[in-house]
Amino acid sequence: MAVNPKFHQNAIVSPINKNINSNSNIDYRTQLERVNLGQQLMWDDAKGNPTKELGGVFGFVHNGKYVELYIVVGIMNPSDRQHSWRWNVGQEQRQVLILSPMFTTIDWVTWLKLGGPKKTQKTSRVVRGHDTISKYLTQKFNQMEYQVETNEIIM
Repeated sequence: MAVNPKFHQNAIVSPINKNINSNSNIDYRTQLERVNLGQQLMWDDAKGNPTKELGGVFGFVHNGKYVELYIVVGIMNPSDRQHSWRWNVGQEQRQVLILSPMFTTIDWVTWLKLGGPKKTQKTSRVVRGHDTISKYLTQKFNQMEYQVETNEIIM
């Protein structure tokens, strides 16, 4: 089965704090370790669970540096949250997004030119700049698809 990206959907972005002792940085590194062990990468949806369909874009924002982009390839219930996320107070009702391997990074200068937020402080939808970012990704990755069985992105 293949999941095709739907760049017209509002992307979800989540900041990764530069402080290695912050919850987001610890959770991010834990997820990268999961990937190295052959497990699925996952993260919380934004407040209100706006992700309704597979194929949307998810970005880990490294403020001032770059944004890593992934495709949402699964949506799970809040009850499927990682045990280690129990410390993220106020996020217990957020659904869990299953993410593809990273398909690209956007450098900070390009991100800002596309209208991406200058600073991301919480997991949220990209509203300002959505149309420009969507057009950019569509032009650059219009033939891309994600193969569920092999966890591969085909360009």
